[in-house]
Amino acid sequence: MQLLPINDTIALGGTRDSYPYSSISAFAIHPVFLDVKAVAKKYDFKISDAILHEAKRLNELPTLDYVAVVALKLKVLKEIHKIIFNKIREDEQQIKFQNAHKDWLLQYAAFSVLRDDFGTADTAQWHSYRTYRKEEIEAIWKSDGRMKSEMSFYIFLQFELHEQFKKVRSKAKEFEIVLKGDLPIGVGRNSVETWTRPALFHMDEQAGAPPDAFTKKGQNWFFPTYNWEEMEKDNYRWWTSRMVLLGHFFDAIRIDHILGFFRIWSIPVSEKEGLMGRFVPAKGFSRFEIENWGLGRHLNQLSNPFYTDELLRDKFGEKWSEIKSVFLDTHGFNIEFDRQEALYDFVSLHPEWEQCLEGLVDLKTNLVFIKDPNDEEIYHFRINMMDTDSFKSLSWKDQMLLKEKYYDYFFRNQYEDWKLRGAQKLEHIQHASSMMICAEDLGMVPDFVEGVLQEKEMLALQVQRMPKKMGVAFSNPADASYLSVVTPSTHDMSPLRMWWEEDRSMTQKFYHEVMHAVGKEPELCSEEVVRWIVNDHLHSPAMWSIFLIQDMLSISKKYWNPDLSLDRINNPANPYHYWNYRMQINIETLIKDSAYNNMIKDMIVESGRAN
Repeated sequence: MQLLPINDTIALGGTRDSYPYSSISAFAIHPVFLDVKAVAKKYDFKISDAILHEAKRLNELPTLDYVAVVALKLKVLKEIHKIIFNKIREDEQQIKFQNAHKDWLLQYAAFSVLRDDFGTADTAQWHSYRTYRKEEIEAIWKSDGRMKSEMSFYIFLQFELHEQFKKVRSKAKEFEIVLKGDLPIGVGRNSVETWTRPALFHMDEQAGAPPDAFTKKGQNWFFPTYNWEEMEKDNYRWWTSRMVLLGHFFDAIRIDHILGFFRIWSIPVSEKEGLMGRFVPAKGFSRFEIENWGLGRHLNQLSNPFYTDELLRDKFGEKWSEIKSVFLDTHGFNIEFDRQEALYDFVSLHPEWEQCLEGLVDLKTNLVFIKDPNDEEIYHFRINMMDTDSFKSLSWKDQMLLKEKYYDYFFRNQYEDWKLRGAQKLEHIQHASSMMICAEDLGMVPDFVEGVLQEKEMLALQVQRMPKKMGVAFSNPADASYLSVVTPSTHDMSPLRMWWEEDRSMTQKFYHEVMHAVGKEPELCSEEVVRWIVNDHLHSPAMWSIFLIQDMLSISKKYWNPDLSLDRINNPANPYHYWNYRMQINIETLIKDSAYNNMIKDMIVESGRAN
């Protein structure tokens, strides 16, 4: 059984906190996972009928009301804690827990209380607490004031969460169920880690991903990037400590965006889109090198947003001349609009320009070279620079030269350095626990990554709709190596039934070329189609075949969600997506459906995966 990250993400108190990859702590578990009824029973606390009625209402909603569920659980837990506070202060188990996790627990508790006090997780707004001082927090914990009591509440939550998760793992072992967790690549910009150990992060940068078939402008995850040189000083202790902790709950771990250990897609904090990022580390080009290519005369054009009057007319229509006078100069954008963030700020104050914002932001990316934010004399290729009007305006000869340099930059020059750096980090992480490591190695994957993963016996990920081989639309589960995980869908993609209706040309291609069926493809993704796809993955030589619960439920038409849009977990093209998926049937009911369960069992047995 594979889970999404379980880290606490409560930063803003709204739907944005539903994003499980933006944690406020790399160690604390999210209180939403706590079985409140079990805690109440443990401490002989009677939950009021009004609370139980509200819980019942929330449980019957078609999607998760994340904000309401978190608020209700915390309300009850605070009532319990208030009654038992004096009792648990002397509890040996809780004291033992506190001592075992003191390196992160007090920091997390203090952060949570200060977030509540100031109404924000942005530590810059915490007045005298904006700078973390270890001795100050320890003094508060040794006192008997209000803040200690509230810190005790958050420690109490973590104690109960750890106890419950360990019981879950113990029960899973009884049934020979493997639990697979998820280690996020980043932490929230406003988090315990960035408050207490800011030297480990580059706060002027943000992590993301370059464009792909699903996100044409790339992704911006808003996480600060890592200062790997600083982390190396203590042999990556922060990472190894995370692995040790997760090893208490899981048998295997999915390392999110493992490519980030080799190189990360880094976007200046003043930019919005992934298109404006670059790989770090990466050796860029000096002005002298570009001049030696014979392109010095074009450098200003290539490194600034390119436009012509004709292009402006096509993009903005009648407003083109006004756009030109307000936002642009002879070299591109006016200095006050030097970054995408400035355009958003301007439009927020001048809403009459709202309809032009997307076009202006796109125009900002219409360049071949991005200047290194730390050295304006160093240049990096903008990803997919061949799509820009700036590139298209050049002669054929100059275009061919840039294509050659572009290919070297992204696919040759950096590879050896990336390989050595990534292998070193993964060596420390792998030996920190006994968990099996599964890599999420999707995206722009360097050729050497497969070899590194095989050498370290880490499982690679193969998603049928995201083939790693160039020139093919779908990967074949039958071609997967043993040291891999195969899946038809991930939480970042539309489930099978939704995908089937999104792009008819791809559906038709899959139906004919992968399923080898004849005739017109079905209008809907039928039970038979879903079963075929699941079976195809079950018969793969890969060690593991993993499926979204939505896809497994789609095997039987009676479990089809009537609203397909509710089946999607995440849309990575939307950084503000609300993660509120909920199964439309509860586990207790599903367990009683012997016909459905036997069908799944037969498929697994027939594939040989029951051995």
